[in-house]
Amino acid sequence: MRITFGERLEDLLQDDSMSADAFAKEIGVSNSTVSRWIRENTPAKLTQLLKIASFFQYSVDYICGRTDIESKFNPVTPNFPTRLIDLIEKSNETKAFIFQKLGLNRHALYDWRKGTIPLSTQLINIADYFDVTIDYLIGL
Repeated sequence: MRITFGERLEDLLQDDSMSADAFAKEIGVSNSTVSRWIRENTPAKLTQLLKIASFFQYSVDYICGRTDIESKFNPVTPNFPTRLIDLIEKSNETKAFIFQKLGLNRHALYDWRKGTIPLSTQLINIADYFDVTIDYLIGL
């Protein structure tokens, strides 16, 4: 069974003997946000995932619990919308069909291209659908 983002985050904090409060201050979020992530009440946004991955120096896939391979974080500028468009174009499905299967709003891609930040749960579902890593999906 795959570990969840919240479980992975809690494990990483324990491994580093770091409190959720101290971690929250390090990455610039509230301690209640970190608590909600650990309890799986709120998904992290892509920008937050990148801060977490950078802080712990692990890949986004490892942080999200999609792999147990402790790949190192590769700090480059991600380009999620462009990579998603490429994946959609290479598939044999329409964007509307894919978004319906994923339970995404039909305007999600437009919103992401205009700066709306995708959630970790959306990234995981899209990566699973296309059978790619999150790191690949976001262009890392």
